[in-house]
Amino acid sequence: MKKLDNFSNCLNVLKNADFKLADNNEIYRTGVIGQFNLTFELAWKALQEVLKLHGAEEASTGSPREILQLGYRLGFVDDSAVWLLMLKKRNTSVHVYNEDEVDEMILLIRDSFIPAFIVLENTLREKLSEAESDWTQYHFLLDKNFTLCLMAEGFCVNGRYFRKPWYQSMLTLIPPLLSEGCIITVTLFPGFHSN
Repeated sequence: MKKLDNFSNCLNVLKNADFKLADNNEIYRTGVIGQFNLTFELAWKALQEVLKLHGAEEASTGSPREILQLGYRLGFVDDSAVWLLMLKKRNTSVHVYNEDEVDEMILLIRDSFIPAFIVLENTLREKLSEAESDWTQYHFLLDKNFTLCLMAEGFCVNGRYFRKPWYQSMLTLIPPLLSEGCIITVTLFPGFHSN
């Protein structure tokens, strides 16, 4: 999943930051804070995507705060206090001019925020794997007649969403079902590409 991969790549850059250099180098400190902001942005968007894969309809829209709160309620985020502090610091970081506040921000990034990002990354990878394996189990439970909706980044079968290329999954499923006399209703959604 591209959003999760982008988050992971950005997190790797942040994890490799030289926090000793950040003690003395103002431009480096600014870079660490900027990388934190970008990592946070990608983190909540990756969380939103994985929540949608798990059928959390509330994740379709929402602010970072709403997505984080939903993630906490559904067990995707384990420490809501750290994440809400992260959100607050992300929102105020562009207005930090006081050296003590910058020092505090750097320490929070190193000691609290990076560990929380790492936990989220691992959780999202596990949850993504669960969502993908659900399809393997689910396709055996289909009735003779079902509705198939094809979308740009996945498909729905009888209203259940699977974020997986439809052609890989459907090419193995549809021929045997057609030979058994199934009726398949197909709906194409905006953004659908048949290639």
